[in-house]
Amino acid sequence: MCHQGLTAGPGQVRCPAGHGYDLARAGYLTLTAGRAKALHGDSADMVQARDAFLGAGHYTALADRLADRLTDKITDGLTGQPASRLVGAPAASHGRQAASGAPQDSGVAVAKDKDKDKDNGTSGRAPVVVDVGAGTGYYLAHLLRSAPDAVGIAVDTSRYALRRAARAHPRIGAIGADVRDPLPIRTATATLVLDVFAPRNVAEMHRVLRPDGRLAIVTPTARHLAEIVGPLGLVTVDERKSERLRAKLAGFFVRQDKLTFDLELSLSPDDLLNLVMMGPTAHHRRAPEVRAAIEASWPHGARPTASFTIEIHAPVPGQTVHHVGPRPFGDDRQEKR
Repeated sequence: MCHQGLTAGPGQVRCPAGHGYDLARAGYLTLTAGRAKALHGDSADMVQARDAFLGAGHYTALADRLADRLTDKITDGLTGQPASRLVGAPAASHGRQAASGAPQDSGVAVAKDKDKDKDNGTSGRAPVVVDVGAGTGYYLAHLLRSAPDAVGIAVDTSRYALRRAARAHPRIGAIGADVRDPLPIRTATATLVLDVFAPRNVAEMHRVLRPDGRLAIVTPTARHLAEIVGPLGLVTVDERKSERLRAKLAGFFVRQDKLTFDLELSLSPDDLLNLVMMGPTAHHRRAPEVRAAIEASWPHGARPTASFTIEIHAPVPGQTVHHVGPRPFGDDRQEKR
């Protein structure tokens, strides 16, 4: 609204200008640009399917690989020391307080337009991991378990997902915001920005990162679930996705690392149904017809291969985003998660 900092109070956050946002009973905070701005995102059924599929451990190997690659980038911080040894680093606060803007000058707040190379009051504080399009907070929670001094901010548009993300880990603060719009997070706050199968607002990712922060992006390859795509009518992966990603990041980020790996899955018919209905295909197909297709082709389950690419990027210095009021950046509005 006014790009001033938010301070936590009982069940609410407020700015000096008097704008206030209530903390939902489920523990998340919705931060949108105006009363008319509505958040939609994934449905309750999609979130339930995702929670069941991820809870069964089918993508644990992906979460483990992310933790292996990213934990040191979180704990090193700006000083090159583990977060637990940073001078003046506070004890890890509850995620809901961090999401509400406490302590002051950290946590979630709409940033004023500043030069992101300035310290902005974050030096010596616990590392912050921002997960855009976080869903249920599964990957963020897994990462925080490997980085015990870090705090996480889960950003998503689905209130059903946010309810789960708020409970996924005590150091996660869950906020409702459209990741394609300006993020309600202070400039140069994040040690790491995580994007797993989510839209990419490149300019805002760059703005919220510290100068030596990192952006980690996970995308499916063209081989992802190839064995079941046709029979189950899954939304396919654009073969030019990698090329489009490079073009979008150009000028803002430079790639430092890339890893592609395949994961053989062993799925029951119920697992297959959850896999289909937790993703973008759920916007186009109904669960009964998907179940019928599964029973016709794989009545005893299937062993498809999941295929992922993990890319780690460093921000290009000197890029500063200036805006007055909320407006979208980039062209991710048509991209399917």
